[in-house]
Amino acid sequence: MNKIEHVIERLLESQHLESREDIFVICLDGFSKRFYSRYKGKAKEHKGLDINSICLPDSEGGSEGALVLKNIADLYFGATESKRKVAYLAALLINVFNYYNLNISQFLLFENEEEPVWGEEYQHLLREAFENYAKNRGLVAVKERVEGEETAEEKTVPEITFCDIKL
Repeated sequence: MNKIEHVIERLLESQHLESREDIFVICLDGFSKRFYSRYKGKAKEHKGLDINSICLPDSEGGSEGALVLKNIADLYFGATESKRKVAYLAALLINVFNYYNLNISQFLLFENEEEPVWGEEYQHLLREAFENYAKNRGLVAVKERVEGEETAEEKTVPEITFCDIKL
């Protein structure tokens, strides 16, 4: 177990998260150019999905009209524009959320970078991208009429939290 995996393990065992379920922790490690993750689900904790193996189409990688799939970690860490990083991270979170059948209540994200790139503006863009996805999938609160009464059926989207963890 390396240092990052140890930090993630300790984070999931902390008192603040002890009673929480369905949490997905991701470390964006700029030094190794990898994502480290762990999922804590109901009654069990496991590594789960290897998010470094997720592939996305690379619009810049091929000739005209050719579809080229590229590893998401390579796309994310190879991107020089912060807005492009936001798009790749949003795609990653959406893929993870779908993989766990929409059973994630919170994403905890932290960076292992010399100079973190996730300021407030980009955190807002990431949350907005995920919320737009959720609205398109019908995962936001839906009002229903039950015997003349209007009630809200809550279908929730996960909270996205950026942690300030120094390694």
